[in-house]
Amino acid sequence: MQDSPIIEYHFTLGHHVKDIERIEHVIKELESLLDIDEKSLFQLNLVLEELISNTMFYGFSGMDEGSIDVDLSFDGSYINVRIHDNAKEFDPTVEANDTSGHTLDERAVGGLGIMLSQRISEEMEYKRHGGLNKLSFKINTKRND
Repeated sequence: MQDSPIIEYHFTLGHHVKDIERIEHVIKELESLLDIDEKSLFQLNLVLEELISNTMFYGFSGMDEGSIDVDLSFDGSYINVRIHDNAKEFDPTVEANDTSGHTLDERAVGGLGIMLSQRISEEMEYKRHGGLNKLSFKINTKRND
């Protein structure tokens, strides 16, 4: 069995909520570039929209400028994602594990979406370095075969 070549894709978004629309265009472009099943692309779209919309709504709140860089790579089995932004510090890996709210009204803002994002993805890791939030995760496309 021959190893699949690694395919890389990069895009940058501004800090305005309207920039989220670009994710849909990215997913459509990836659909034509990569041999990935529809369910994996749907999961990627869901996780990206959740994490990026939280950054735009809350992380950039009160900020005049900001950007989000997204690096994707696909090795034939996993979609590897790295998101870097200069928003306020926020660790979604901690928020995803916070089960203190028992009802929808009691949960923290974004709590359910972040929890779902963490369950869909694998190896979600966060660090703050050089004034940037750096989040990485991967989506196992073989799980969806």
